[in-house]
Amino acid sequence: MQQIPGREGRVTVDDNFVGLWRWSDKKDPVFAKLRESYDAALKVASEFAAKRGALARDKRLTADGQVDELMRWTKANALGAIAKGRKVAVQAARKEIDQRREKLQLEGPDKTDLAGVMMRQEIRTWLRGLSIDERSKLLGTDVDPLIALAVVEAPAPLSGVNEFTHDRLVNRAIDALHPGERDEIAELEQAVETVERAIGAARSGIVAGLRLSNREFERMLEGAPLEGMEPVYLKRQESGAVLAIFKGPSGMAERRPATNEDLAHGRWIIEDDPSTQLPSEWLGMHSGKAA
Repeated sequence: MQQIPGREGRVTVDDNFVGLWRWSDKKDPVFAKLRESYDAALKVASEFAAKRGALARDKRLTADGQVDELMRWTKANALGAIAKGRKVAVQAARKEIDQRREKLQLEGPDKTDLAGVMMRQEIRTWLRGLSIDERSKLLGTDVDPLIALAVVEAPAPLSGVNEFTHDRLVNRAIDALHPGERDEIAELEQAVETVERAIGAARSGIVAGLRLSNREFERMLEGAPLEGMEPVYLKRQESGAVLAIFKGPSGMAERRPATNEDLAHGRWIIEDDPSTQLPSEWLGMHSGKAA
């Protein structure tokens, strides 16, 4: 792994661009989990390369023996970190992004206000009748709120504007309702992409070093335990809310509202499937069936 100085710096792993972590000032736990996975992936890549080099210098081992030793090391030291980053941190962050994006909705005007509905229809008809230059000037940086509302509540062609102008007005309205939120979501997406590049770089090194196909590596990763993760069971309530059930400090089952991280790696309890029930020791009884 090497870092190449530049305006923002640059991190590469075996010629795979990863990028520096640029969100150390973020206090959001989602960013913290992503940072853990970013650091873990780079650590795996670095230690795998070092282990591979050490084995290559060991004259007692054949080429196949080196691969066998490297495989044992990978299963013990690398797969869990990669699986945790991909299956938990990245998936939880993607779910967070989707949830936050869903909230970036404009509340439409009151459809029962027929006078308002008719007025906005007339505004759109009027806009369609203007020349392109006249519309561009009218819908510039300082747009009348009523005109903007008429444009954004309907598809772009009904106002005679192009999609770019329509989207600009929609985004301006969203920014007014949710200041800074679109930028925060964009930064979270960039952080996720950086972690995915770090995981991908570590994965590429392992695939090459172990002489695996991509499919073989994915099968190995599928069964890997998640590094440092305690098992969590999920149960949906009648209200639709999801509970996460986990082993508390006393060794007994405790409950909490499920987080995105819980949803990313938790195991759903299926009433008629004994294999999905809580461990009996969590319940202080011989039956593992969840209450």
